Order: sequence, then structure tokens, then C-alpha cells
Amino acid sequence: MLTVCSQRIYLLKLLRSQGLLVQQFHTVFVALILSRITHAISAWRGQLTRQLQERVDAFLKRATKFCFCEENYTTAELPDKADARRFRLLQRPEHCLYHLLSDTINSCSMELRLRGHSFPFLSANITCIKTHLYHDVCSNMYSYWWIDGLYVI
Repeated sequence: MLTVCSQRIYLLKLLRSQGLLVQQFHTVFVALILSRITHAISAWRGQLTRQLQERVDAFLKRATKFCFCEENYTTAELPDKADARRFRLLQRPEHCLYHLLSDTINSCSMELRLRGHSFPFLSANITCIKTHLYHDVCSNMYSYWWIDGLYVI
């Protein structure tokens, strides 16, 4: 990932030599490089080693030094910012997943910390899920027959 991002930094340097305005570098940086890094860090957040985090932080610091982005990003804050942005977009009524959010707040007798939204937590009927899963597994197990050394449906 860092190799591809370094190649894209070279592309940004070429765009600078072609006369791209300094204000537009941040937009191009976010589109080409920061989006890739944010996606990778969000997906592999728990498996990142300290060494890899330091390498990504050094890369982002170098990008800030060359004025490709307006602020200094770190691997610690990128996933949190991305999650907050995704949830903020999800709260818009025109979002395709908005209908999954309920209008009512779950009442709870315990003292919980304040949340940044008024939506209740989604609940699922675990018994129903287990029953359907068991039914699907068992029905698929017995739908195959062993004939002449092959499984036949």
C-alpha cells in the first residue's frame, strides 16, 4: 500500500510542476492517497503493528511537509474520523440505510454514557437466527448423496 501511495506522491509532484494550484493539492491528495490509507487502516486496524503504524505516520508527515495536504494526519485518528463521517452520513434521510434506524429510543434502567445520537441499538431475535441457521445446515447436509465416489445433489 505504501508503495502505491509513494508512486502517487510522485504523480502529485508532476502535477505541481505542471502548475496545479496549492489549494487543489489537498483534494487530489485525499482522492488518490488518503482514501486508500484510510480504507486499509480501517480494515486492518487491530492487526497493525507499531512499526507499520510508524511507517504510515512518517509517510503522512512527509506528505504534509511537501504541502500535499492541509493538516497532519495520523494512523490513530484516521479510522475514528472515517467512522464518525460514515455515521454522520448514515443519519441523513436520503441515505440508503437510513430506514434501518428506528425513531424510538430504547429505555434502559442503567446509567449509560451519553451517545452522540438518539438512535437505539438494533436488536435481533437470536433464537430465530439459530433456528434458521440450524435448519439450513441440516437440510444442506442431507441433500447430497454419495454415489460412485462422488457427492451428487
